[in-house]
Amino acid sequence: MGNHSLITEAGGSPETLLTRRELAKLCKVSTRTVDNWVSAGKLPLLRIGKRCVRFSLPEVLKTLRAEQERTAG
Repeated sequence: MGNHSLITEAGGSPETLLTRRELAKLCKVSTRTVDNWVSAGKLPLLRIGKRCVRFSLPEVLKTLRAEQERTAG
């Protein structure tokens, strides 16, 4: 994983931010799938620049679980 971190407001502890490649590897999908999820607005992200984005793993997992529950039920 990268050395990207962000101080969270809630507890002040650092939260690791993932690149799209790191997120794809953890989710066992291609980077193209991550790009598709982003294009569809399915993933929360932090935009650092015009093309640079990072992802909070806890937020991504929460979002994907909610989407899975919504489509299953």
